Amino acid sequence: MQTAGAQRLYHLMHKDKPFHDGWFTSWAKEPSRSHPYHFEDGVSIWVSSADLTPEDDFLGQSVAVADEIPGEDAESQGAAE
Repeated sequence: MQTAGAQRLYHLMHKDKPFHDGWFTSWAKEPSRSHPYHFEDGVSIWVSSADLTPEDDFLGQSVAVADEIPGEDAESQGAAE
């Protein structure tokens, strides 16, 4: 369930500009010589019981993603029980 949720958020983050420059730094709506890579190319999303890269928030707090997910606003971000 955690893997499927992370994959879904990753897809939402990149739905408008799915092609990148190979460094995941510059994004484009259509593939081109400068942006030939799709966001799924070479990417594997998986979960672990330990956070292997705590400094990395690969899903980030993208406004675009938060706007599309019901309940993802400042008021609903209370402490987990």
